[in-house]
Parts: sequence; C-alpha cells; structure tokens
Amino acid sequence: MEACRRLSDMVRALQQFTGARVSPPARARAVRKRRRGKRGKFNIAAEELREMYKSMTIKEIADKHGVSPAGPSF
Repeated sequence: MEACRRLSDMVRALQQFTGARVSPPARARAVRKRRRGKRGKFNIAAEELREMYKSMTIKEIADKHGVSPAGPSF
C-alpha cells in the first residue's frame, strides 16, 4: 500500500512538472508491473546469462548456437 501511495505522489509530481495528465490505464499498468516485480527477475536472469557467456570461449558460444565463429556460412 505504501508503494502505491508513493507511486501516486510521484505521478502527481510528474503531472505538475509536465503539466500533462498520466492516463489511469497507464498508471494501473505501472502499478501492476511494480507489484509483480518482474523487472528484477529478468535482471537477475540476464546477469546470470552474462556471467555464463563471459566464462565461455568464442568457439564454445559459436558451437552452442550452431554457427561458425567466423559468422554464418552460406
């Protein structure tokens, strides 16, 4: 609930700053996304992937994706 209140305060401040109204559906979508905490999950996954690829050689990555290291062969 606290996060929602903070969010609506932010939206209000933004509206005053830009002089524009944020549409309610857009706000609802933002709140839903924040509740799900989706971004965080994806960031963690991306971080793990990055680490995995860092430890692999170019050849290993190429083999994994079925391409030659010099680029796709036609």
